[in-house]
Amino acid sequence: MEKICGIYQIKVIGEDLRYIGQSVNIERRRKEHIGSLNSDKHPNVWMQNYWNKYGESAFEHSIIEEIPKKELNAREKYWIAYYGAKHTFNATSGGEGAGSGKENPKYDPTIYTFYHKDGRVETCAQWELKEKYGVEHSCLSKVCSGKKKSVSGWGLKRITNADSARINQTIFTFVHKDGKEETCTQLELREKYGMAHSNLSRVCSGKRNRVGGWSLKKKKKASSR
Repeated sequence: MEKICGIYQIKVIGEDLRYIGQSVNIERRRKEHIGSLNSDKHPNVWMQNYWNKYGESAFEHSIIEEIPKKELNAREKYWIAYYGAKHTFNATSGGEGAGSGKENPKYDPTIYTFYHKDGRVETCAQWELKEKYGVEHSCLSKVCSGKKKSVSGWGLKRITNADSARINQTIFTFVHKDGKEETCTQLELREKYGMAHSNLSRVCSGKRNRVGGWSLKKKKKASSR
């Protein structure tokens, strides 16, 4: 197959959301992305979460433009800016030397429950609260890490003792993609394998398929006689 140099996108079908990338060999790069996503090892955690939840069939890959190698960095930056942060998985502005992106709120996929002093409640990631209400990310990160109580009226919802007791006592059967099984509470699995509590809770409530390779074991349907 002929090598194509240019800008490509990995897009969620039916949604205005995509990952923008550059490569001197777009087909090879596409296969690398798919391999990482199917192995649950892709560095873009937001896109990985989408992939885990909806599967490969929910995405499509296309070439945005074919260009010379010397124009790759500039055009990648152009297209990421063109679509904007709300419609791209990208955690940096693109091009070489763009940094790790860890300063970007999209690099924390953890789902939090935020409450506002006026009574509103939002269960979402940091970046979603930031984009919806214009909350400053650096201050919001301090709220999530416990270094600050609130920002723009938003704070973290506290888990009551009753909630903690219920969470700790419920027994689940978890299965790992490599075949391992654990029958235990959320807390026990979290402490044994070091997973984020909020993400594991979403798995147990059915709002997320898996985290860290772990999912709930599906019950077999009783056969009709």
